[in-house]
Amino acid sequence: MRDHYSHETIHVRFRYKDCDCCPSRSLCSRAKKEPRELPLRLQAEHVTLQMARRWQQTEAFKEEYAKDAGIEGTI
Repeated sequence: MRDHYSHETIHVRFRYKDCDCCPSRSLCSRAKKEPRELPLRLQAEHVTLQMARRWQQTEAFKEEYAKDAGIEGTI
């Protein structure tokens, strides 16, 4: 299955009887009656995405981004 960005995903759907009685249901789903559904990325893509997110929190990234933002701001 693919998500709306055309990334390969694994689609997980919980059973109705597991979600319906869960006291934390409102914390993980806005659906009124349907059970929770999750699209999961393949492991390699997930790991790559997590690494990119960590890189974006570093000072080196912020310095590099500031240069690009300054250049784009002058255009």
